[in-house]
Amino acid sequence: MLKSTMRNWNVALTGNTHIGGHKPNPISPKFLPPTISGKLSFSALALAGAIARTGLHGSAPYLMLFVWGLAAWPKVKWLTRGGDSFKLSSNFQSLSDVEKVNFAASVGAGITHLFMEALGYSWRENAATKIMSNTPHPDFIYEGGNTLGHGCVLAEAHGSFSKSVTAKLMKDRSKSKYNKQIKSHLNKNFWNLKVVHGYSIAFGSNPKTNKTFLHVSETDIVRQLGTQIASGGAAPGDPSASLSLATHRINFALMGASTVVQWIDWIRSPRERERPEPEIFSIFLQFLFEGKIFLEYIHPSSKVVLPEYFELPSMYAMEKESAERFLDSLSRGISATMDHTIREDDYQLPELETVNPVGFEIGRGDIGVDRLPSEVAYALFRDGLAVSQNFFTREEQRFRIWRPRTGISDE
Repeated sequence: MLKSTMRNWNVALTGNTHIGGHKPNPISPKFLPPTISGKLSFSALALAGAIARTGLHGSAPYLMLFVWGLAAWPKVKWLTRGGDSFKLSSNFQSLSDVEKVNFAASVGAGITHLFMEALGYSWRENAATKIMSNTPHPDFIYEGGNTLGHGCVLAEAHGSFSKSVTAKLMKDRSKSKYNKQIKSHLNKNFWNLKVVHGYSIAFGSNPKTNKTFLHVSETDIVRQLGTQIASGGAAPGDPSASLSLATHRINFALMGASTVVQWIDWIRSPRERERPEPEIFSIFLQFLFEGKIFLEYIHPSSKVVLPEYFELPSMYAMEKESAERFLDSLSRGISATMDHTIREDDYQLPELETVNPVGFEIGRGDIGVDRLPSEVAYALFRDGLAVSQNFFTREEQRFRIWRPRTGISDE
């Protein structure tokens, strides 16, 4: 059983550097970034899910995303070991030098994603898909939480596993990458969102001493005397369609939901793609697991022969309310686009459901994180994606049907 082998790690924040020098300062006078303090706590499942979500560009083929998602857990399982603090296993030394660097980078990206989600940022896309230039650019664009109504934030990730890793090295890497990858993009617009803040997160583990280091560099905000902003409050507003669609494209690809991904792609560029068949509906299994209700993608109704990858058990599901709100919104967009083509910027995703994460948190300043026993057998992200090895123990099963034109309903 997974519960007996669940790993939960604590990584202390070894430094938080605020870097200024940008103009104007503040970029958005009413934006207040979440407070960073304490330590990042996370389960092995949460790390595996974060690695799966960040390993490829969101525009990658859905089957490629699905297979990469399955590969994330074995890597975490084989290359790390249990204990209160993050440690690499002896198997790490079996990797070639190239694979050691690749795994460190993957974990660095995963840690960055857990950190950003713990701070309240819900929606994400790889920055390379929108920052089309030869200049250095950050890894990710985030929206949600405190950014709603203000814009977006950028995040740069760095991971290093070597005998040279120290607190000073991670601090230097964090600061240098902020200055190189983040700073020049502040106050610019991507997806019609102004960049109001940035983070550079460097995570390192020394395989010789087993010590870990986590340093965060972020945008320094100068407040004029007398400015008062409620701490932790989010400005009114809905998430942008672009980032929400990008996030859920990865989610449903990880679940193997090829039909949903095809419709998301068509919504995003209807003039460039052949429209999927609207009469083909998708089947989801609704089930109870660990006290929460989830949806697992089963298959489309057509007699399509699925690739052999789909014979493997799924590690990914969606929290019911989050999935249904998105699928119903997607159907409204499909109907509107069929009637008269709309641009992605005009497509609306009102009041998408977000949930409190499970399986990771940061210090005492985390925003809306469910604290459950460490042996809980799943991890849950803010947008509703869940990852587990034990979904096969589900209870109270029933089927739900998603029809592209009309949304999701009972069978």
